[in-house]
Amino acid sequence: MEQGVFGNSVRWAGVKEHKPWWDRPLLVVTALTFTSVTFALMWFAEVGSGSRSGWIAFDVGYIGMLLLFYFASRHIEEWQLKHTIEKHRSNSGLSGQQS
Repeated sequence: MEQGVFGNSVRWAGVKEHKPWWDRPLLVVTALTFTSVTFALMWFAEVGSGSRSGWIAFDVGYIGMLLLFYFASRHIEEWQLKHTIEKHRSNSGLSGQQS
């Protein structure tokens, strides 16, 4: 499996990527939610006699779901960054000191 230039050099330097335990299950749940909601919205749009308003509702729901996942992932990334910074700050003995 090819990792690319940076992946190999980081591994060579001994740096390990630490992922939280809930990262993979959250990814699976998100993918299943995305797929099931997409199919449900398509089914509801088609059952609604395939009318234009049904497909508009599908589009609005689909875009809303994409925006929800986008902002949720951004929130999780920010939380992970803050958590990592605080963890390294406390390990380095710099917590509570002003620069």
